Amino acid sequence: PVQRPRSVDIYTGTDGIVMEFLNGAPSDKISEDVEFQIMANIKNNGAADVRNGYLTVSLEKDYVELYDWSFEEPIVSSGFDPEQVIFDLEGKSEFNVYGEEGVVKITAKTKKMEELIESHTSTVSLTTCYEYSTIANPTVCIDPDVYNLRAGEKSCAIKDIGLGSQGAPVAVTRVEQKMIVHDDKVEPQFLIYIVNKGNGQIVSKTKIEEACSATGLDHDVWNVINVKAYLS
Repeated sequence: PVQRPRSVDIYTGTDGIVMEFLNGAPSDKISEDVEFQIMANIKNNGAADVRNGYLTVSLEKDYVELYDWSFEEPIVSSGFDPEQVIFDLEGKSEFNVYGEEGVVKITAKTKKMEELIESHTSTVSLTTCYEYSTIANPTVCIDPDVYNLRAGEKSCAIKDIGLGSQGAPVAVTRVEQKMIVHDDKVEPQFLIYIVNKGNGQIVSKTKIEEACSATGLDHDVWNVINVKAYLS
């Protein structure tokens, strides 16, 4: 028998880029004046491709210094400062239902500690900033006969549409439909509800590089998205 390819819906879930430190890199305990490795798996779990995303490592500079990045895929070039690089990761598709992933490798070194200090707890963190997109395709009803004056059965009914997720952190969750009569014309009205279901913060796509640097951001660039809505 001929085996048909399995159809997989890639437009589900609320993840974009996800990262996880590899076990033992870095180690829980590191001596002073010693080189060590920071390694993390970085994966695109959503349905949109990431091009020129920024990845920044944050170290406590009084105790740890960055030595070098390992420039292997998905790292493609250096970024705004020595602690930042640029990466590309393709999202889920019909050819790769799991999304693209790679390993980030960083070499760092602990500094010598003051004589009176026996130990110190220091934090290593990774931050990603990237442009992402959400595609939602709800089926809506255009009904020019608002007052039901025409005979016959209608092909569709006006009703609110509930949606789940579209394979991206920002999700279109609901569309409310109304037909408004204005000057003897029927004007469709749609209220579109958009929610940040991911764990990250939303920033204007014009400030992505700054968001992953030490540059401060003004309040008016947070929670800014670009929306395009149209009918077929």
